[in-house]
Amino acid sequence: MKIMPEQVVGIFVCIAHGHIVGERRGGAPGEPPVSGGLSDMAIYTAFSGFARMSWLPNQPDGQLSREIMEKSEAVKWHRSLVRMWFGATAQYGPVFYLPDVGAYWFGRAAGMRVDATLRVARAVNSLAFVLLAVIALARARRTRFLMAAVLMLPMTLVLAASANQDAGMIGVMALVVAQADRIADTGRSPGRGELLLMGLGLACVAMGRPAYAALALLLVACAPNRWGLVVAVFIAGLVAAWSTIVAVWVMQPGVWAHPGAQLAGLIMHMAAILRIVGETLRLSLGDYGWQFVGQLSWNDVPLPSVYVRLVVACLLVTAIASSYGKAFFPWAVAAAAGLTITGVFGLLYANWTPFGLGQVMGVEGRHFVALVVALALPNLRWARWFHVPGCGALAAMGVVTPVVVVHHFVSHFYIR
Repeated sequence: MKIMPEQVVGIFVCIAHGHIVGERRGGAPGEPPVSGGLSDMAIYTAFSGFARMSWLPNQPDGQLSREIMEKSEAVKWHRSLVRMWFGATAQYGPVFYLPDVGAYWFGRAAGMRVDATLRVARAVNSLAFVLLAVIALARARRTRFLMAAVLMLPMTLVLAASANQDAGMIGVMALVVAQADRIADTGRSPGRGELLLMGLGLACVAMGRPAYAALALLLVACAPNRWGLVVAVFIAGLVAAWSTIVAVWVMQPGVWAHPGAQLAGLIMHMAAILRIVGETLRLSLGDYGWQFVGQLSWNDVPLPSVYVRLVVACLLVTAIASSYGKAFFPWAVAAAAGLTITGVFGLLYANWTPFGLGQVMGVEGRHFVALVVALALPNLRWARWFHVPGCGALAAMGVVTPVVVVHHFVSHFYIR
């Protein structure tokens, strides 16, 4: 995963004490400002021994030791809060951290230590993800095969078992896609309540990933009356209000990033956009694919190539199996996905990429757009013959993935 434990725990402890919006404060003289809020320094004490394992570039020599574990397990929560830096998470909305907040208050009330409380939070997030995934798969129609495959990817499962917001975000996105799939399958218009619930789900996701507000186009496409537009505008308003608050008071710019200068440079040299896109894809396209399948920790070593090929084959088979039936407004899906991807790259280029660099930094291979794109797969009449192979592909992933992931973690972190 790309976010350190103290970043994740810092934000939900802050939210648990009523501070749903972080803050930006001036750094040391000559340094850029930092973002964070009131939280517990016990977090840093508990996780200090794990830091070296998370920063080593592609080297499996950051193994855990009994000493590291015992020191971490002994750390208790402090009685008072202090201002902490968690710039990687301070700008996110509070909705998908609520399960962690509940776990935190339960852990403190039960006298649990920091590590034990974090395990409770991870367990609660896992259960929430499983519940959302089961409901989404039960309601989905033609997209069910591919959706199941994406939800079974190692990266998805690791995010689902973490204490960050991605478990809820991916689960809610799967619910929205499943409902859109059901609407297309029945050939009906969605009701107002249905549109509102889908819109609220997209708004919550976009509060953490603003570029995903573009997915509101899906609601406009499926609603033949003005209600789709009304809900889309409502989503855009919520996300715009939150993003404004974050941009003005919270968000920490990336080191060496100069958003205004980046934008001015692109306006003056429009042809540079194509060069930047080309260079980014040339240098990072392979990394996006690896991250999409399963980058399980910061600068992780790759999963076995045989397993990666198996996953690619399973995704291909399940995609074909999900191509039988009526697609959900392919033009709207293509436009929404294209705008979302463009927004992700644009925001990270402006706010995270060092000024003058000819590529975009900070983009990761996450899964939300993959779930949405499943709605636009072409209607292939012969694809129904792939339903049985699709079930076989999912069974293969279900059997092999736990073995590969457990072996990967053990050999990477526990055995020298």
